[in-house]
Amino acid sequence: MFSVHKVVVIAFVVLISILVSLTGMELLLRLLTPHSYQLRLLTQPSHSLQDPRNAKTTAQLRNIVPGFFQPGQLVNGFVTNSEGFVTPEVEVPKNPDSFRVVLIGDSFGVGVVPYPKQFIRLTEEALKEQTRQQIEVINLSVPGIGMLEYERLYSLEALKYQPDLVIISFFVGNDFFVENFNEGTQSSDQSVNPVATLVERSKIFLLVKNQLTLYKRGGTQAALSQPAKPGQALGTYTGDGMQNYQPTLPTLSKETYYSQQVWKLDYFEKGNQNYNDSMNTVLNSVRTLSESSTKAGIPVFFVILPAELQLYEELFVKTATSPPQHPNYDMVAPQRKLTTQLDSLGILYLDLLPILATQSAQTNLYIPQDTHLNEAGNEAVSKALTPVLRDLIQ
Repeated sequence: MFSVHKVVVIAFVVLISILVSLTGMELLLRLLTPHSYQLRLLTQPSHSLQDPRNAKTTAQLRNIVPGFFQPGQLVNGFVTNSEGFVTPEVEVPKNPDSFRVVLIGDSFGVGVVPYPKQFIRLTEEALKEQTRQQIEVINLSVPGIGMLEYERLYSLEALKYQPDLVIISFFVGNDFFVENFNEGTQSSDQSVNPVATLVERSKIFLLVKNQLTLYKRGGTQAALSQPAKPGQALGTYTGDGMQNYQPTLPTLSKETYYSQQVWKLDYFEKGNQNYNDSMNTVLNSVRTLSESSTKAGIPVFFVILPAELQLYEELFVKTATSPPQHPNYDMVAPQRKLTTQLDSLGILYLDLLPILATQSAQTNLYIPQDTHLNEAGNEAVSKALTPVLRDLIQ
């Protein structure tokens, strides 16, 4: 029989072996991740672990914020350019005869439809036809980012392209939410747990967590991003990979989709204090963006996309178990707060809520069980946006 001493020794050896193995796996993942799109996708955190406002360069922003694409990655049939954006290669300085527009947004700006069907590309083609001018649109959108990152991308990336106009694609469904980055204002009972922080940053932990998340989602819509074939020209549309595009199939399970809607109710519930700090942070970031715009002399224009809860009463009832007309809810509160700030700063905008509300009564505008616009939704946005931009350009 084993003595207590031998049992302790064996347990210690096993523990050390496990720790060494985990350390080796962690180092291997960190070495391989920069060279593998799939590993990078499966080992990235779901949110920024540092405050993006601290980024002084685009390279630093990439290190802080998950979601940036790699150069030569296939997204919606398009091969990302040398900077990793879903846009053609860009010449700097720009042609003085061209009108250059930069779009900054999240996954709504990238889209989940084929590249030519995304609203900014539809708008670009319509403007070229209607204005008979040389129109360039540079898309700097990155999935999963928000207002804090929009402001940084404006200053760090957009201005170098010498744009005539910068469009901010603002999604009411989540762009009012920002992470709490504990900016030196923690109370004694809010101290950071170093072990929890270490685990959260572990590639092994993130790999397991993200795999479980993908399993739980239970969706059938295939992802539209993957590595491009070797030798393909950067910044070009090839259409490769679009055989997986099935816009009539749901992206998420019903359980996951409805759970994503529940936390959005805070935006509309009267007197709800849960997101006031987040809202104020976003509005302050809008003010910072306005100051940068004034200093640079490059105007910004907001396209405000509504949450689907604002368009579909049946979805709201399923989520809130009460109709949107209930006195506890104010269904236009987010837009009102944002547009009040924009008006005070003299920033022009297009609020798509009334337009898409009318369109949604006639046709479905979203991918099934997904927060993103389908082709009809992108077309509706483009038809509303094109005449407004045409007037600005002319």
